[in-house]
Amino acid sequence: MRKLRAVLFFLAGILNFKSILSKSAFKYNVIMGFLENIANFCGLPLDTVLTSFKIIMLSDKSVYIEGSLKITSYSQTEISLKVKGGYLLVTGENLTVKEYCKSDLVICGHIKSVTVL
Repeated sequence: MRKLRAVLFFLAGILNFKSILSKSAFKYNVIMGFLENIANFCGLPLDTVLTSFKIIMLSDKSVYIEGSLKITSYSQTEISLKVKGGYLLVTGENLTVKEYCKSDLVICGHIKSVTVL
């Protein structure tokens, strides 16, 4: 096993395939595999899954949204967003935008609902 690993690293160095062995390339492949599975399961084209917005809720305490274009309204009880393909309304209590970078944002507080409009 040690010899095989040494040979693989040697070949990777010679062929300049460092990205294949890197953690970031591994993460990319895992994420792409996950999204391909979702596309197949839902019967959607992969490009639709890749270009639409995505929502990840962590308990009722925070929500991560990818694909946000702009915040259209903001209060402690409601945050409205324009996303790729429509609008989202996040309702709850003590809502705050903790992180907003390019098209990704994190909303924290007591999340009661996330509605696609």
